[in-house]
Amino acid sequence: MTKEKPATLKQATLETFGYVCEEISHKDLQEDEVNYVLYVVVQGMRYEESVDVRLTTTRALNNALNLSKTKFQNETDRNIIMNEIFQFTVVAVQGDKIFGLQAIKFWSSICDEEIKLQNYKVPDTHVSEVPHPRFIEKALSSLVPVLLDTLHEGKED
Repeated sequence: MTKEKPATLKQATLETFGYVCEEISHKDLQEDEVNYVLYVVVQGMRYEESVDVRLTTTRALNNALNLSKTKFQNETDRNIIMNEIFQFTVVAVQGDKIFGLQAIKFWSSICDEEIKLQNYKVPDTHVSEVPHPRFIEKALSSLVPVLLDTLHEGKED
């Protein structure tokens, strides 16, 4: 049986982990090491964790995403990762105001990037759209009701 670590230790470890992920390249790790990095980050996002641990984990995820570039090139892996992130952010938006705000900012950033990709013109071809994963389009049917509920709750407060 493993002893549960104090939240402050988890938070400090994840914060350090995030800094390490920021400084290394995806080329520095083997695939199983990248998988473990993503596993650790997803575990830190569980709703059972404290808000501080989950917030620190979200920052670590931001840095860990650079390590998972090759994972995002594989459609199956990309869909699994984005599904985990989506599920996590929906729970966050519905359950915790501080963390929910971070989740909404995350999806807002994804929207900004996808809009840039849609508006990008390939030089010398004048093609107006570059292929991209369309995360927002795929999440739209589930994401919009959550955002609308959040807006509705905000008006009641």
